[in-house]
Amino acid sequence: NADAFMAGHDATLDVRQVGPYVYREWNERVDAAWSADAATGDALVTYAYYQAKEFDAEASRGLDARTDALTVVNHALVGVLANVMNGGADDDDDDGWWRALLFDVVASSSGAALFHTKTPHELVWGYRDPTLALVASLLG
Repeated sequence: NADAFMAGHDATLDVRQVGPYVYREWNERVDAAWSADAATGDALVTYAYYQAKEFDAEASRGLDARTDALTVVNHALVGVLANVMNGGADDDDDDGWWRALLFDVVASSSGAALFHTKTPHELVWGYRDPTLALVASLLG
């Protein structure tokens, strides 16, 4: 009910716990090479560390991290708001209006809203956020 909440039609936000979304992790040391420390003669081993993760649908009780849709707070937008509104080093409130205007321009230009819908896969492994992309392009 994020839209109804933001529009003021619902007084409380409906929040539900979902999950678990379970991933299995494998770690392996590869390309091991033995050598001797020239100064002490001690044996040394060097290796590369390989790590893999895979979604475990069975342990996730039928949930699908790639297709389930979760409506969550847009943390990127909240982060931009925090940086814009707290960007000044002084406590002068006279410049608050332009900060609010700047945030409004960034939010509306990127099409961002306080809540957005993402898959668990996107939330865990990342996604391209239009707000951060716009800010990055403005900052050069």
